[in-house]
Amino acid sequence: LEEKVKQRTKELESLNTKLQKEVSFRKDAEKEIEQQKDFLRLLIDMNPNLIFVKDQKGRFVLVNEAFARFYNTIPKEMIGKSSGDYLKDPNKLNDFLEQDAQVIKQNGPILFSDMRLYNQGTGKNMHVQMVKRPIRSLNDNSTNILGIVNDITEIKNTEELLKQSEQLYRQ
Repeated sequence: LEEKVKQRTKELESLNTKLQKEVSFRKDAEKEIEQQKDFLRLLIDMNPNLIFVKDQKGRFVLVNEAFARFYNTIPKEMIGKSSGDYLKDPNKLNDFLEQDAQVIKQNGPILFSDMRLYNQGTGKNMHVQMVKRPIRSLNDNSTNILGIVNDITEIKNTEELLKQSEQLYRQ
């Protein structure tokens, strides 16, 4: 009986050692995943473009710092809310909802160029290009909408100055 107890104790110690190694490996892997997640979040937040992801109900799942600043808030305040919570113009809201429906229907990226939006953070109008595309949700098999908004105000202002200059030249 003592021999069996010793043998079983050795087996349990061996299993315990293996489990401790596996737990250590998992902790290291979780730490690495968390570091990668933080790094990706940093990259998203450092991007000057406005970036957002909405679920099928139109609620924000992810927004970057630039997008939150556009609406004069912070990213974590926007999660779970929808465009209707931030847009004061019902026509713009309807436009955005129609765009989202169009992206889901076409199941592909769509470029919406030369839009004018009111930046609530700066209090100024801006010209933008927006690309929306469907992406699969990480939580289930539903489709989310990724949007990237690029500020083209300077380009538009420069084009306008160029037109004026050309008109002056012709005269």
